Amino acid sequence: MKYGISLSAGVLLSCFGAHADPVTKIGALELIQSPSQSNLPISGDFTTDAPFSTLNQSINQSTWYSAWWGTARYTGNTNSPFSSLAEQHCRRDLFPNDPTLQTGKILVYIDNFYSVGNGALLGFLHMEDGTECINADPTDYPPPYTEGATCPPKFPFPGTNVGAFYCGSYNTKPAVRYYIGLAYSTNGGTSWKYLGNIIAPKANGGAGTNIGGVPYLVKDGYFYVYFNEHALVGSNLQTRISVARAPVASVITAAQSGSATQWKKYDANLAQNQGFNQDALTGEAGANIVPEFSMYPFAGTPANVCPAGTTAPLDQCQVTNATYQDLYDTHSDAVYSRSVNKYFLLVNVVKYATILYSSPDAVTWGNPVLVDNTSNYTGADGVRHDGLIHHAFTSIMAASSNTEDTREAGRLFYVVYPLKDSKSYVDYGIFRKKVTVSDDVTHAVLQKLQ
Repeated sequence: MKYGISLSAGVLLSCFGAHADPVTKIGALELIQSPSQSNLPISGDFTTDAPFSTLNQSINQSTWYSAWWGTARYTGNTNSPFSSLAEQHCRRDLFPNDPTLQTGKILVYIDNFYSVGNGALLGFLHMEDGTECINADPTDYPPPYTEGATCPPKFPFPGTNVGAFYCGSYNTKPAVRYYIGLAYSTNGGTSWKYLGNIIAPKANGGAGTNIGGVPYLVKDGYFYVYFNEHALVGSNLQTRISVARAPVASVITAAQSGSATQWKKYDANLAQNQGFNQDALTGEAGANIVPEFSMYPFAGTPANVCPAGTTAPLDQCQVTNATYQDLYDTHSDAVYSRSVNKYFLLVNVVKYATILYSSPDAVTWGNPVLVDNTSNYTGADGVRHDGLIHHAFTSIMAASSNTEDTREAGRLFYVVYPLKDSKSYVDYGIFRKKVTVSDDVTHAVLQKLQ
């Protein structure tokens, strides 16, 4: 009987699923790792500062955590991805042949990767060029402060109660510039060769120009990478989410020879090259591809989005339609669902929410679904934490995938993310929500059959 139900739903999906918006159901918030668990990359040792990257290998799932100092790989499964620490590598070990990436001036995060096969990985990097530490503790890693420091560095850092920062302060003049880069590994991610940068925002340098990183999809033989685009409109800095692409075959061939090929931004000029016309490093700004999603009924006036009784500054508690979309961010992930033949992209609205968009073509996004807008959290110790939650570093883990790198999923996948205090940056834990997607016709049939 169960076989018959599954077949009926599958037949309907194959007939109708490609043309309808998916029905997306978001499950309850689940704590999967708490700060008290010593094997975590959070709490007194680390705080999350990038999305997680996942590989399904044999019966185990490997999850990478990337930070400014390097990476740590954990083994487990979808229910408990951080069960065991398998290995950790500082940047001097991750990029042994790239001295410029072993200093504190360029911060490198391996935010995502594509499995080439046989242990080879293409890494998508978030790059911050120009961050210079001053007043650093000389016993801290990374170099050049000391080559003999242990990895990972000692915690907590001077003047902080967390291990996220190794500088007494930052010299940001000249302003930090942001890029998405590529790296290639032939040994399963133990070490990497930096290939070069592929994408930069049009307005680049300083506060407000973080490029995010790095959700990607594969469609029709192309990589599609999503990023925060920034451009000056008059004297105002405007933020939008855009996309760049390059042929998979060309990217892999270049990577195997130690270089990066050209990527093109989408500028919506469909008369040329299907809209991908701008050089992703030097060209004009990419077009906005994600429509505004108003969680709150602003009606043109500021809306209070902070919990009652909090002491956050007023300017952090009010947001308008105009400023809301400027907070859209792609420190996130993307996935293709075979079951509904649709693409899904996570978008964070920093300090306010995480939204899941869907698309039939990886460029035209809509059908927004709210994943999380948690504004306070009560921990296992019973302590309630009020104030703004930093919504970022959202990752997708697939319950089943045809691809080792989990860029594809079926009807079910999980959004995994920290809930962070926006001021202290401390993590309250790592959480997940189950996402179930179905075609609207199939959904109706399944409801009838349940």
